[in-house]
Amino acid sequence: MEDDSFLVDFFSTFSDLNLTPVVFGVLGVLVIIILIFLINKSVRIRKAKKIHQMLETEFEETVNYANMILNVNVKPKTLATLAEVDVEGVIKHCVELAEKIDIHCNRPGNFKKIGPLVYKICRHLNLDSKKCALYFCASLVYDMGFLDLPEDLFVVDILSKNERKRIQSHVTVTPEKLEFAPDEFKSVFEEAIKYHHESMDGTGFPEGLSGQKIPLVARIIHVAESYISMVTPRNYHRKKNPISALKQLETQSHSYDSSLVKALGEVVFDSSYM
Repeated sequence: MEDDSFLVDFFSTFSDLNLTPVVFGVLGVLVIIILIFLINKSVRIRKAKKIHQMLETEFEETVNYANMILNVNVKPKTLATLAEVDVEGVIKHCVELAEKIDIHCNRPGNFKKIGPLVYKICRHLNLDSKKCALYFCASLVYDMGFLDLPEDLFVVDILSKNERKRIQSHVTVTPEKLEFAPDEFKSVFEEAIKYHHESMDGTGFPEGLSGQKIPLVARIIHVAESYISMVTPRNYHRKKNPISALKQLETQSHSYDSSLVKALGEVVFDSSYM
């Protein structure tokens, strides 16, 4: 009702001004263009929010898909090895670990958004089904290094230089951290954990990799986790709407792979994904 009264007042103000028909017509066209822009923006944001809601509801479905695909694609050296590769157990471990990570970091349920979003981006890029499933699993545990840090670090609004350095240490990968993963999957998990904070221009950490030298799984996770962080309330920043979040990623091509940001936008705002 308030919006309606605003429009009535707006147009009555126009009628009170002794404007020539041409000027009035031009102003009218400008008003219509602005209204179309605002309506389109509102529709896009609504579509994106529906996608956000779907991510969590589709989580279990994506877990089941990953189980099915990886069970088919496991290639043991001998039949005896087959019994030792418990794909369902690996994925269950990833989910349980993801829950622990998010609780420890004061961001409960975060993995249920990032995991399916990574999976959707992978499908949109037409990656093979095994990669889609593996990248989904890796996106559940890429922050596992946070479990080695004290919980109070994750409720600080502004980090000191020393605290920031400690936070950055979470990308360290040790062999025991990856004991849960079959040997043929280990490299994907290692790449996701170690390189998801590398930047396209080489200014990231821990190794300062740049461009295509950064593994694809890490580049995808970097884009997806940053987007989800931006559109989610956090103690260190205000929540952004989906359009603002995507625009911020687009302006930071020095950090994010622009082709993956484009893919993210198509996934989030394309109604065919609803």
